[in-house]
Amino acid sequence: MARASRSDAITSAVLALGALRHYGWQFADDGLRGEAWKACSAACILGLAWMHYLERPSQYMAAVIAWLAFEELQVLICAAWWAADPWPVPDGCAVCSARAGIDIGAIGILLVALLVWRVAFSKGNV
Repeated sequence: MARASRSDAITSAVLALGALRHYGWQFADDGLRGEAWKACSAACILGLAWMHYLERPSQYMAAVIAWLAFEELQVLICAAWWAADPWPVPDGCAVCSARAGIDIGAIGILLVALLVWRVAFSKGNV
Protein backbone atom coordinates (compact mmCIF):
# COMPACT_ATOMS: atom_id res chain seq x y z
CA MET A 1 0.00 0.00 0.00
CA ALA A 2 1.40 3.39 -1.01
CA ARG A 3 2.04 5.99 1.66
CA ALA A 4 -0.29 9.00 1.55
CA SER A 5 1.34 12.18 0.30
CA ARG A 6 1.21 15.53 2.07
CA SER A 7 -1.19 16.69 -0.64
CA ASP A 8 -3.50 13.74 0.09
CA ALA A 9 -3.44 14.57 3.79
CA ILE A 10 -4.29 18.22 3.15
CA THR A 11 -7.05 17.24 0.71
CA SER A 12 -8.51 14.88 3.31
CA ALA A 13 -8.35 17.55 6.02
CA VAL A 14 -10.08 20.12 3.79
CA LEU A 15 -12.77 17.56 2.97
CA ALA A 16 -13.28 16.77 6.66
CA LEU A 17 -13.50 20.47 7.58
CA GLY A 18 -15.97 21.11 4.77
CA ALA A 19 -18.12 18.17 5.89
CA LEU A 20 -18.01 19.44 9.48
CA ARG A 21 -19.11 22.91 8.41
CA HIS A 22 -21.92 21.77 6.14
CA TYR A 23 -23.26 18.76 8.03
CA GLY A 24 -21.96 18.79 11.62
CA TRP A 25 -24.67 21.15 12.87
CA GLN A 26 -27.36 18.59 12.01
CA PHE A 27 -26.36 16.49 15.02
CA ALA A 28 -27.37 19.26 17.46
CA ASP A 29 -30.80 19.54 19.04
CA ASP A 30 -33.30 21.49 16.94
CA GLY A 31 -33.15 24.60 19.12
CA LEU A 32 -29.37 24.71 19.07
CA ARG A 33 -28.66 24.10 15.39
CA GLY A 34 -27.94 27.76 14.65
CA GLU A 35 -25.29 27.88 17.38
CA ALA A 36 -23.90 24.51 16.25
CA TRP A 37 -23.62 25.79 12.66
CA LYS A 38 -21.68 28.85 13.86
CA ALA A 39 -19.35 26.69 15.94
CA CYS A 40 -18.75 24.25 13.05
CA SER A 41 -18.06 27.15 10.68
CA ALA A 42 -15.60 28.73 13.11
CA ALA A 43 -13.72 25.43 13.49
CA CYS A 44 -13.57 25.10 9.68
CA ILE A 45 -12.23 28.62 9.19
CA LEU A 46 -9.57 28.12 11.86
CA GLY A 47 -8.52 24.79 10.38
CA LEU A 48 -8.25 26.14 6.84
CA ALA A 49 -6.31 29.21 7.95
CA TRP A 50 -3.92 27.08 9.99
CA MET A 51 -3.29 24.76 7.05
CA HIS A 52 -2.53 27.77 4.85
CA TYR A 53 -0.06 29.05 7.43
CA LEU A 54 1.67 25.67 7.60
CA GLU A 55 2.18 25.76 3.81
CA ARG A 56 3.24 29.42 3.60
CA PRO A 57 4.39 30.68 7.00
CA SER A 58 5.17 34.36 7.47
CA GLN A 59 4.96 36.84 10.31
CA TYR A 60 2.06 38.59 8.57
CA MET A 61 0.13 35.37 8.08
CA ALA A 62 0.78 34.56 11.75
CA ALA A 63 -0.75 37.93 12.66
CA VAL A 64 -3.78 37.24 10.44
CA ILE A 65 -4.14 33.79 12.04
CA ALA A 66 -3.99 35.41 15.50
CA TRP A 67 -6.78 37.81 14.53
CA LEU A 68 -8.86 34.97 13.04
CA ALA A 69 -8.29 32.92 16.19
CA PHE A 70 -9.48 35.89 18.30
CA GLU A 71 -12.64 36.16 16.20
CA GLU A 72 -13.43 32.48 15.60
CA LEU A 73 -12.68 31.32 19.13
CA GLN A 74 -15.23 33.90 20.31
CA VAL A 75 -17.75 32.29 17.98
CA LEU A 76 -16.92 28.78 19.20
CA ILE A 77 -16.88 29.67 22.89
CA CYS A 78 -19.95 31.90 22.85
CA ALA A 79 -21.99 29.46 20.76
CA ALA A 80 -21.23 26.64 23.20
CA TRP A 81 -21.68 28.85 26.27
CA TRP A 82 -24.97 30.31 25.03
CA ALA A 83 -26.24 26.81 24.15
CA ALA A 84 -25.46 25.64 27.70
CA ASP A 85 -26.64 28.77 29.54
CA PRO A 86 -28.54 31.26 27.29
CA TRP A 87 -28.51 34.97 28.06
CA PRO A 88 -30.53 37.81 26.54
CA VAL A 89 -29.15 39.15 23.26
CA PRO A 90 -30.70 42.44 22.08
CA ASP A 91 -31.55 42.78 18.38
CA GLY A 92 -28.51 43.82 16.40
CA CYS A 93 -26.04 42.80 19.12
CA ALA A 94 -23.52 39.99 18.81
CA VAL A 95 -23.87 37.13 21.28
CA CYS A 96 -20.39 37.58 22.79
CA SER A 97 -20.75 41.35 22.99
CA ALA A 98 -24.09 40.97 24.78
CA ARG A 99 -22.46 38.73 27.38
CA ALA A 100 -19.36 40.92 27.78
CA GLY A 101 -21.30 44.18 27.89
CA ILE A 102 -18.97 45.83 25.33
CA ASP A 103 -18.80 45.91 21.54
CA ILE A 104 -16.15 43.24 20.94
CA GLY A 105 -16.58 43.76 17.18
CA ALA A 106 -15.05 47.23 17.56
CA ILE A 107 -11.85 45.61 18.85
CA GLY A 108 -11.88 43.19 15.93
CA ILE A 109 -12.30 45.88 13.29
CA LEU A 110 -9.45 47.88 14.82
CA LEU A 111 -7.25 44.79 14.55
CA VAL A 112 -8.29 44.37 10.90
CA ALA A 113 -7.42 48.01 10.18
CA LEU A 114 -4.02 47.54 11.81
CA LEU A 115 -3.36 44.38 9.79
CA VAL A 116 -4.42 46.04 6.52
CA TRP A 117 -2.15 49.01 7.26
CA ARG A 118 0.75 46.72 8.17
CA VAL A 119 0.38 44.54 5.08
CA ALA A 120 -0.08 47.59 2.81
CA PHE A 121 3.28 48.96 3.97
CA SER A 122 5.14 45.66 4.09
CA LYS A 123 7.08 46.35 0.85
CA GLY A 124 6.12 42.98 -0.57
CA ASN A 125 7.37 40.93 2.37
CA VAL A 126 4.00 39.39 3.13
